[in-house]
Amino acid sequence: MTKDAEAALEEGGTVMPSSFGKRVWNRTNQWMDKILTRSSFDEEMDEEISSGCNIIFTVLTVCLIIFGIARREECDGQPMIPVFIIVLGCLWLAKDMIERLRRNYQRKRESPLPSEDGELRDSQGRSGFPYPCSFLHFLLNIAVFVWFFFGCYWVFGSWAARAYCDWWTFHIAATYVVFSLFCQILFLCCCMFR
Repeated sequence: MTKDAEAALEEGGTVMPSSFGKRVWNRTNQWMDKILTRSSFDEEMDEEISSGCNIIFTVLTVCLIIFGIARREECDGQPMIPVFIIVLGCLWLAKDMIERLRRNYQRKRESPLPSEDGELRDSQGRSGFPYPCSFLHFLLNIAVFVWFFFGCYWVFGSWAARAYCDWWTFHIAATYVVFSLFCQILFLCCCMFR
């Protein structure tokens, strides 16, 4: 070991054996930096994931609407099941559009400043979501909730007559209702045993 290397070690540094070793070391550090900055906690990646999920969700709701319209006449057992699918898709699409408006509004707010109550406020002192949009979002949530109960009534009420309804139409509605019931029961259990 040379005197320079011993001095570097005494000062708490590291010893690089050659210029080749330095290049490998630098490339390894650059590679590790790239990996670590691409973690799932990175804001850019979170935005990409959420925008990808939004695209998938929007495509699925539009497919619900189109599917319900296309199969509207093919459910003699319970003619309200295709209507349930159409209205459900429209309500979810409207909720999604309001949610996107809310996100855009929050991104465009200038210089958010914390207030005494801890909420972020813009330079004019406003916080949160514009009142008409939040009221509309609340009404859409109520409408989806009420429409869900109508869907339960129509789907489970016509369970015996499902042979008289298009297979896909009935099973899409039944899958939505059962999955929603499962999520609501899971939510209630989580709230009770918290």
